[in-house]
Amino acid sequence: MEFGRLVENVPDSYFDELEARLPAWDPVAFDLTHNNRWAR
Repeated sequence: MEFGRLVENVPDSYFDELEARLPAWDPVAFDLTHNNRWAR
């Protein structure tokens, strides 16, 4: 997979913080889709 910057004026630390938060959202997304409550 290739990747690159989409926005030049955003510091790398911002993306590092987003990446650190991503594992916390995985169980939430699984629970919502598993219980068919994503849109509620």
